[in-house]
Amino acid sequence: MAKPSAVDSNGSMGQLEADVTNAIWHAFDTLGDGNSGKAAKSRLKVFTSSLGTVLGYTRAEAALEEYCSTQELQFEQYMVYLLKELFQGLPSTIDLKTIKKYRDHIEEVCWLVCKKKYLDREFVAFPEKCVAQLFRVFCFLGELRTSQKDMTEVIMVAEEVEEVTSTFVKALGKEWDSQDFRQLATLLPVFHFQSFLAFLETRYTASSESCGLVEACAEVYDIYVGDVIKKGLLKKKMSTLGLWWEMYFVLRPHSFTYFGTKEGSRKSGEICITSRTRAEPVGDSSTRKGHRFLVTTDDKFVELSASDYKSKLQWMSDFELCADLTDDEIIREVTEDSDDSDTEIEGPSPTQPTSSELTRALMTLSSVYSGNMTLTEIEADMIAAIQTAAQHSYTHRSYQRHLAIKRRNERQACHTRKQEEERQRLQHLAQLEKEKEARRQAEEQLKSEHQKRQELEAAQQELERKLEEERQAKRDEEIVRTLQSRGFHILSFIRLRECDHVVNSALANTFSYV
Repeated sequence: MAKPSAVDSNGSMGQLEADVTNAIWHAFDTLGDGNSGKAAKSRLKVFTSSLGTVLGYTRAEAALEEYCSTQELQFEQYMVYLLKELFQGLPSTIDLKTIKKYRDHIEEVCWLVCKKKYLDREFVAFPEKCVAQLFRVFCFLGELRTSQKDMTEVIMVAEEVEEVTSTFVKALGKEWDSQDFRQLATLLPVFHFQSFLAFLETRYTASSESCGLVEACAEVYDIYVGDVIKKGLLKKKMSTLGLWWEMYFVLRPHSFTYFGTKEGSRKSGEICITSRTRAEPVGDSSTRKGHRFLVTTDDKFVELSASDYKSKLQWMSDFELCADLTDDEIIREVTEDSDDSDTEIEGPSPTQPTSSELTRALMTLSSVYSGNMTLTEIEADMIAAIQTAAQHSYTHRSYQRHLAIKRRNERQACHTRKQEEERQRLQHLAQLEKEKEARRQAEEQLKSEHQKRQELEAAQQELERKLEEERQAKRDEEIVRTLQSRGFHILSFIRLRECDHVVNSALANTFSYV
């Protein structure tokens, strides 16, 4: 195998690797031990060889045995091997069609490896083709994360499941109940592919015919994997004869393809969409081929006409141009994003459609579904869709990938904002708790000081009482001493009087005797 050349990891090679990582994980998980998150090298050899064949390499598995010292590989180790032995050998710049071809073939190989695991289920509503299409949609919108068991897994967050499910339900011609889904999302915030498949089959396929399910799955596949911006019937003016032929058109960011039949089995031609592609309305003429518009590219122009709305241009009731474009918030964000620079743009920046043109193109989608759009509005809708395709034609990133990355960034920004709000809330609670504790300590200190003051006052009162008692005792003692002193003199006087009385009595007795 040729020695890989060093390339920019952010180029086409890096994009292809990012596009197929989720599908490779599903195949790796099927070949490996689901409990440990590892796969034996012996089981990875055939799969690695198939991937090498898709990318034009032979014996891509030759160095697998010598890679690492263990006989089992983790998914991260296996992806490093594929990056070194396969993806880095690709050219640094690959056109979008080649990348899509590689991605389709690689995901087909991955599906062949793991399809038995996903086709063997209890409740079966989707045929194998539909399951394969939903598998690719899941890989496109899924995210590679590390589980709580420290194992790599591919999941789809509830917001992306809502995008896909709403598109699927509307494609079936049913009413989408977002409130019902969001109640479920609170219980199941992330989906693995098996749970995602079981969720669709058990909840939204009841009373639906198999042909309707096939069409709805194809619609979902076209939007997300096929990167279809718009599709429908239009009349094309044949430049040689001047006649008008009705054809089926499919609009993608880089191409405007038309087919002889709606099934797309016979491709009649393709117009390359570039940043300089323009679509302008053409005034009515005497030919009565009204509602015409002109698509101008670098080297050619094509005149198209919207047919009678009721008979020729009845858009399928289950058709959804792009699921997220019907939401008012996404309309505003896509409109604002039209003024931002894209890091993938090379060369001079192309002229961008105005915000009003993009907003009109997005707002008319719901009118198509409800049947309230006039012929002129249908014409303007297709023109604006072509302008949207031209806007994204200068980048190798697909339009749906652009929207998926935008939604992911919005979720991350929302998650970061919620974390910041939670941090501020906890900080505020901590501050309140701190203030509460400080207030409690201040109250306790005040209470303690008040208690000490009361104790001091009580002690002071006790001291004053004792002092008063001591003073009173001293006064009483003085009184007693005074009284005692006075009582001694009286007693002495009494005794003296008594003595005088006795003497007098004795003298009297003596005198009487004499």
